[in-house]
Order: sequence, then C-alpha cells, then structure tokens
Amino acid sequence: MSLQSTPLFSALPTHLPQISALISTHLQTLSLHLVRLTSPSTNPSYLHRQIPSLPLHASTLLSTITKQRHSLALQRTTLTTLVLHLLTQYHVLTKTIIHILEQSKHGLISRHTQCKTEFLTLRAKEVALKGKEKVERAEGMVYTEKVKDALAVYLNELRGARERWGERGREARRVLLGYGVGRRGG
Repeated sequence: MSLQSTPLFSALPTHLPQISALISTHLQTLSLHLVRLTSPSTNPSYLHRQIPSLPLHASTLLSTITKQRHSLALQRTTLTTLVLHLLTQYHVLTKTIIHILEQSKHGLISRHTQCKTEFLTLRAKEVALKGKEKVERAEGMVYTEKVKDALAVYLNELRGARERWGERGREARRVLLGYGVGRRGG
C-alpha cells in the first residue's frame, strides 16, 4: 500500500498551499525573533531586512563560539599548570619555613645562644654579689664602731636642736603676741 493511496495523503496536494503558507508564516516569525535577539538595537520596523543575513550571522557565531571554547580550554590548561606550580612552590616554602623554625628553636645556634645567655646571667649575678660584698666591706671600713657611735650622738644632737629650735619659735611667737603682733582682729 503506497502513501498516495491513503485517504489522508490523497488530499495533500490540495492543502499544500495552505500548509506552505502556515510554515512560511511560522518561519518568518521565528526569523524575526532570531533577528531581534541578534540585533537588539535595530528599529523593529527594519528587522525584516536582516533576515537574509541570518545564516551567515549564525555560522559566524558558531565559528566564534567554537574558537572561544578552544581558547577557554587552552586557558584552563594553562591555569591548571600555573596553579600546580604555585602549589608546589607553596609546599616548598612551607617546608623551608618549618625547617628554619625548627633550627632556630632547637638547632645548634639556638642552643649555643641559650647556653651563652644562661652563662652571662650567672656571671652578672656573681658580679652583683661581689659588688654587694665590696660595698658592705667598704661600709664596714668607713663606719667603724667609733664612727657609728659618733653618728648616733650627732643624730641625738640634731633631734635635740630641732626640739630647742621649735621651743624658741613658740617662745618668740608668744613674745610677739604680747606686743600685739599676729593677733586677729586687732
């Protein structure tokens, strides 16, 4: 049985002008939408003039997209290589920093410096104690028992003089008050 012998397809030639008009209208509408997308700044009344250039524009866009995809893939590869190199350098740098920190904390130079610091601290304490001992010996030589006794007598004399001076000052104020000097309201 052939397609032309079926009743549906036997009437097809009579409907072809209508079908082709509908397909043409649909293609025209789709083409206008595509032109509107590719040229958004064009005046809508002139869009129909750009329909014939759609195939060329589409092939140019496809070619551009293909080139950009290829360029993007190359850039991704380059970026991946650079990131790998950067991470390797970061790893080496981190290992070096850790090694330096370990050496500075626990290495020979650090231990030598620490021992030298402790030695110098002990020497400074020794010198301070010897200095204190010499000061005490010098004071002992200068401040003999006779000198200490004399200083004690002198200190008592100074206290007595201060008390006598205070008493004389009070006596002088009483005498002045007797003459009317220093009275209030007088």
